[in-house]
Amino acid sequence: MGKTIEEYTKASIRPKKIIRLVLVVFISILVMMLAVRVLSGLQKLVILPVKKVQIYGTQYVENSRILEALKLDAVRSLISVNKMRAKASLLKDKRIKGVEIAKIYPDTLKIYVMEKKAGMLLYADRQIYSVSDEGIVLGETDVPEEYTIPLISLNVNNDDISINIGSALDNFMVRDITGSMQRLKRQYPDFYKNIRSFTVNDDGVYVSVKDNDHEIYFGSTVTVEKLEKLHALLIVLDNRYKDGVEGVWEIDMSFSHAAVRKRESENELR
Repeated sequence: MGKTIEEYTKASIRPKKIIRLVLVVFISILVMMLAVRVLSGLQKLVILPVKKVQIYGTQYVENSRILEALKLDAVRSLISVNKMRAKASLLKDKRIKGVEIAKIYPDTLKIYVMEKKAGMLLYADRQIYSVSDEGIVLGETDVPEEYTIPLISLNVNNDDISINIGSALDNFMVRDITGSMQRLKRQYPDFYKNIRSFTVNDDGVYVSVKDNDHEIYFGSTVTVEKLEKLHALLIVLDNRYKDGVEGVWEIDMSFSHAAVRKRESENELR
C-alpha cells in the first residue's frame, strides 16, 4: 500500500525545518561577529580628541608631569576632560600655586600654571636649587651672576641632607631660616633684601649681610626675633661708622643678647 499525501508532506517538511534552524543559527553567529567588529571600531572612534596641549607659565614643573597628572593620551576626548578634577590633580604638586584650564574646540587644551616664586637659593651637594618662601624645593637652577635673593649654603654632612624636588626641606636649621625669612620679608622687606647668605655648618649658622664684612654667628637656631635684633644692631653699627668709628665686627647672636667684638686684624680681637 503506497504512502498517503499527508505522509509525503510530513517527510518533506522535517528536513526543511532542520535546514532553517541551521540557517538561523548561522546568521545569528554572523550578526554577533559583525556587531563585535562594529563595537570595536566605535571604541577607537573618539569624538573631538585632544590633539594639542599648550602649557604656559612653567619654569620648574615639567610638562610631562602635567600631562601625566591630567591622564591625557591619544584617545582622550576634549569633552571628557573635567577641569575641576584636572585642577585638583595639578595642585597636588606643592610647587604650583594656581591653575587655569581652557578648552578651545575642536581639539586644543590650554593650561595656565602659576608656580610659587623662589624666595631663596639653596646650595647643597654642589648644586643650586630654588626654594620657595615656604621652604619647598622648586627645582635646580643655574649659578646666578648676582644673588638677588638670599642664599643658604649647606656645609653639613651629606648624610643629613635630603633634598627632594617638590617637597619641603627636612633639615631643621634650614626650616628655621626659611620660616623666619618669610616673616622678615613681610615685616622688614628692605632688611630682607640686604641679607646676602646663611651658611649652615656643623657648629651652627653664620649670616652674611650686604655692604659689610661683619662675621655674624647665630648658633644652632635662626628666629625672626634674632633677625630683628640683628637689624637694630646693624643700624647702630652703621651710625658709629658714620661717626668715624670704622671696623669689622664679630657679632654673636647665639645668646639672648648680642655679643659684639671689634676685629682689629685677622688674628687679633679687642
